[in-house]
Amino acid sequence: MRKQIGILTLFFLWSVTAVAQTFEKTDTGIKATIQSVDVQIQFYTPSTIRVVKSPANHAFTKESYSVISQPQVVKLSTRQDGNIVCVKSNELTVELNLETGGLSFFDKKAAPLLKEAGTAHFIEMNDAGSKAFWVKQAFVLDKDEPIYGLGNLENGRLSQRGEHRTLMPGNVEDGITFFSL
Repeated sequence: MRKQIGILTLFFLWSVTAVAQTFEKTDTGIKATIQSVDVQIQFYTPSTIRVVKSPANHAFTKESYSVISQPQVVKLSTRQDGNIVCVKSNELTVELNLETGGLSFFDKKAAPLLKEAGTAHFIEMNDAGSKAFWVKQAFVLDKDEPIYGLGNLENGRLSQRGEHRTLMPGNVEDGITFFSL
């Protein structure tokens, strides 16, 4: 009888942890691990959000040449409704789906700004003897919405919509992981 109760207890604990996804509040927003991806949402200002996604438990030092600012103290409200965690400043709202890891961004009037299509994927690779990752991330766009940015690309197009690019520094082109809608 004790053995059966012990087995049932273990099964119950396993099923609860397998279904329930949690998040942790931080000084700048929230963090969570979803589908083997660590997600950090960091508010730098009420209108600037930095999202850092990485493979779960992958230790690294986050160094950036493009992000040199430091987070300011931002008044945030956080609430959870089912699998959706909502973090809100007085300018922006970001929602994290604890089931898929997808993110959605809204302005202060709750109008949608940007929505991630699914979650990011990381594929381990060897980059000239160094461990690196191929990263795939997709976003939902309006039917005719242009995409500007992505670096110095020699294709003669202002909008990069519909382009499939590997963003790497090169001899003629330099890919930069920044875009604007």
